[in-house]
Amino acid sequence: MGGFDSIRLDPGDTVIVPRKVEKFPWLRVVKDITQIMFQIAVAAGVIIAAY
Repeated sequence: MGGFDSIRLDPGDTVIVPRKVEKFPWLRVVKDITQIMFQIAVAAGVIIAAY
């Protein structure tokens, strides 16, 4: 049903293999930064409320 597996290579064809691209987990990083900021804010609120 198409795709790369059904393509036949002929003599003289050039095969280009791209470099391995690392995917950066943006959503995980944003979630971690948000959690850290929330925890800092809660700790600061507790410290301010205690004094």
